[in-house]
Amino acid sequence: MSGSRRTVVRMDDLLHVHADVGAARTVTLTLVGELDHLGAGPLARVLARTWAARPGGLTLDLRQLEFINARGLACLLGASRTARRRGVPLVLLCAPGLVSRMVTLVGLADRPAAPDVPVLTLVPRVPPALELVDAAGERSAAPPGAHGAEARCTALVELDLALSVTGADLAATREVVVARLAADVPAADHVAVCGASGRRTPADATCSSVDAAALTALQVSAREGPADDARRLRATVHVADLHRDERWPRLARQASRQAARSVLTIPLVHEGQLVGVLTLHSDRPDAFDPAARELAGALAARAATALGAAAVRVGLEQALRSRDVIGQGKGILMARYGLTAPQAFALLSRTSQERNVRVVDLAEELARTGVL
Repeated sequence: MSGSRRTVVRMDDLLHVHADVGAARTVTLTLVGELDHLGAGPLARVLARTWAARPGGLTLDLRQLEFINARGLACLLGASRTARRRGVPLVLLCAPGLVSRMVTLVGLADRPAAPDVPVLTLVPRVPPALELVDAAGERSAAPPGAHGAEARCTALVELDLALSVTGADLAATREVVVARLAADVPAADHVAVCGASGRRTPADATCSSVDAAALTALQVSAREGPADDARRLRATVHVADLHRDERWPRLARQASRQAARSVLTIPLVHEGQLVGVLTLHSDRPDAFDPAARELAGALAARAATALGAAAVRVGLEQALRSRDVIGQGKGILMARYGLTAPQAFALLSRTSQERNVRVVDLAEELARTGVL
């Protein structure tokens, strides 16, 4: 725009923001890339600085935004509430597609920031576009993979929305991951998530079907298979036909009596730590094409983040509970025998070693029964 000032703010590797200040202190923030949990916080800070400058109007140009999740939508909802409170016109520019559907889904299209100002305006997408216009003005076909990219973004958003309500419940997080992967990955007839410990028990798995549980049990009984390799190597393992694969002869012999054919196994790694193993399988050979494998990998990365965060929260809760229980046990010993806190803990530790029982379990028994 004429007389405008432009600033480029790099949120992270996946999101850039271009800020234009025009006449009458109108501000346009153009978002390029992906607005997820990594970009939402920094964008909120950019918005805070924008509001502090008392803009005469704010436009959020989302036409070059390729992906948005629940955290990104929450950031936009916050901007809408602030604009309404301040009486500042707010306009969202969206291209038809995923982002506009998600913005409409959360009700932003129905929240005008000022009288007679529509909050959502659908405008043509700026390049790169899903639809191309040639020199004669005719629309050409979308480039290869463009529609697949939109489906991928939709699947990622739906996974994020589903995970946003699971909180610190690790079992619920696993169930959501299994359900969404089974629904969104082509040819994924059966899905299972196993733990990171490699314990050889089918009970350590969350499965979408009886067949998924059966393949998990087969790998446990054979003591080999793609899940073990993915866990050990921390690499994706693709099996075109399990009945003919020679890498795991014992598993192949047992699997020949089952329907499982194509298998895709992906290690779930969060911040360098293995938090689980994801296994998808199909009842037909050569079922997972490159697009399906790419989609599964993208969803697995999101799933790993959610499972890792849930595991951390569970660990913190267990640590806090253990500290409280041990504190109760120490208090009982201090009152009963006139000990100091270090002496009481030393007594618990010594008794724990003698009985081969964890200190927290010993303290819990002491608090419950009064007997050490």
